[in-house]
Amino acid sequence: MSSTKLVLGVVIAVASGCGGVDPPADATPPRDVVCGSSPIEVLPNGGFDDSSPLWTQDPVTPSFLCDMSVIMPASGTKAACLGNTDGTVRTLTQQIKLPAGAKSVTISGQRCISTQETATADNDVLSFELLDGSTVISSMLTLSNQQGVAACEFSSFTATKPVTADPIVATLRLRSTLDSARTTTFFIDSLSLKVSCQ
Repeated sequence: MSSTKLVLGVVIAVASGCGGVDPPADATPPRDVVCGSSPIEVLPNGGFDDSSPLWTQDPVTPSFLCDMSVIMPASGTKAACLGNTDGTVRTLTQQIKLPAGAKSVTISGQRCISTQETATADNDVLSFELLDGSTVISSMLTLSNQQGVAACEFSSFTATKPVTADPIVATLRLRSTLDSARTTTFFIDSLSLKVSCQ
């Protein structure tokens, strides 16, 4: 009788365990975007016109989105406007979702750089970076006062760079850094970020 109870107890224990099997702790959650045969667009609200998802700016004032009272955007009703005040660092960020296996990113859009600088040096710069948390995983592009003029017009730009990691969620950061004299304003519109796994 005791051996029968022992066998029955083992069967019950195994059966009860089978019904509540948990997935492995290191199971990879599914991605919202997947690689395709051609680069895929991953940037939401690249025209800066939509109410959602909003871009996050630092500092919170003044607004880094300019309407037609400041400049005629390349498209829509708003454009990003960074820099504009000497001795400042200003950032705009947007959360993006990456596919597993991402190998490179292509940033493109329209730029208009209005500057008072006359020196042949990068005194005022705007950088485009992709981050995993606080770690830069791709330094995609840097624009400067040397590409600007007093009265600017929008023109296209594009750059392709490798990525060193493929987190589920990354941060696209636009950061302007100005020196202490001769202001530069970086107007950006029609922004696109495409990811390739090839």
